[in-house]
Amino acid sequence: GRNRLLELVKTKYFLNLDDDWLFTQYTKLEVLHFLLEKMPDVDIVGGDFFPIPNMVHRSIYYGVMDFTDGVLTFEHGERDCGEVNGVKYHHHDIIPSFFMARTGSIRDVMWDGEIKTGGVHESFFFNCFVNGKKTIATDAASITNNKTSCQDGEEYVALRNRAHLNFDIFMENCGIRKFVNFERVKFLDN
Repeated sequence: GRNRLLELVKTKYFLNLDDDWLFTQYTKLEVLHFLLEKMPDVDIVGGDFFPIPNMVHRSIYYGVMDFTDGVLTFEHGERDCGEVNGVKYHHHDIIPSFFMARTGSIRDVMWDGEIKTGGVHESFFFNCFVNGKKTIATDAASITNNKTSCQDGEEYVALRNRAHLNFDIFMENCGIRKFVNFERVKFLDN
């Protein structure tokens, strides 16, 4: 779905987000656009997300990667940080799926069409990482979660719990034999 939509985009930039994100007065898409305009070496600019009641600190969704000898590691943190005309940003390798990106640059990597649930996000940002795409995030633009009561139902929980099924596809397609995802370890099942 995402790849087909991206093929149809005719603008310099596109906005990507999940279906349960909610815009607020703090979303400020113009800030994401501003950073892309001012920083031609940046491919993806993400925002922050909050407040989500009972959610662990947002930093767990922002991190850096290392890929050495078939071992992919995601760790909390940032590569560096900076500021453009008063807008602060942090350089990460993986961020949440609320971002604005350069259309042409992302057409070079796309999403893995085999992966439908778990691993699609990790696979996308891994492909960006190995292809030299630069990702930053700012807390000057934010979004919140629109969690509805249907997300607590058995059907939704079963759908979300099948996410682990596609991680083997992600790992195999990317040549990963061991994946350390923010301290959780997964080995490719052979």
